[in-house]
Amino acid sequence: MFKDIPPSMIKEMPLAECLCASVSIGLSLGGYIPLLHLERFDFICHATDAIVNHLSKLSLLSNGQHKPAVIILTAIGKRTVPLYSGPTHTQDFTNAIQQMVSFPVRKLLWPTSIVGEFTMALERAQNHQSTMLVIDNDLLETT
Repeated sequence: MFKDIPPSMIKEMPLAECLCASVSIGLSLGGYIPLLHLERFDFICHATDAIVNHLSKLSLLSNGQHKPAVIILTAIGKRTVPLYSGPTHTQDFTNAIQQMVSFPVRKLLWPTSIVGEFTMALERAQNHQSTMLVIDNDLLETT
């Protein structure tokens, strides 16, 4: 996925999801468009404070002075055999997150839609709006 991205633009972070989300918000405020990759959707629970209370609301809290925009990519693990990821790696929080944030949370259901969804997410980010893209590994492979 990152083969065309220069190594200088890729920042490896420790497994600290709230920290990663917070750093992404800071990078966004510095003029970058970060792609925050949370390997499993279950890990969103650790980053919820930064995503819900800062990324989603900072523009409102600052009267439009600060408008962070981050593209968040995450995935729901396999819920079917032979690659079942287990109960703590297969939870789908799409509906809950949609209720908590002011930006689009898009579930990617078709392999052919991935490029278009990333393109739209980038366009939204350039207009100071975040997007969360959720890959459902079970649905994506069966369609």
